Amino acid sequence: MGYKDEALAALEKVIVEYELAPSAVGREIAGDPGFMTRLRNPDKTISTNTLDKVWRFILKKRGQLDLDLD
Repeated sequence: MGYKDEALAALEKVIVEYELAPSAVGREIAGDPGFMTRLRNPDKTISTNTLDKVWRFILKKRGQLDLDLD
């Protein structure tokens, strides 16, 4: 499983867990309601910057983005 596949699997779990609309998730991550459709397409690649946005979104939804690790 590649980085894109791992991010997609984690993101889809968050969508189900928090009962989110995929279009709303796409708007928040990439400003594009069709983002999830393109992310699911195995022929499309994902930039490192967008991959970072996906993981940041996941961490934010789970309340882990603001953890004080110091």
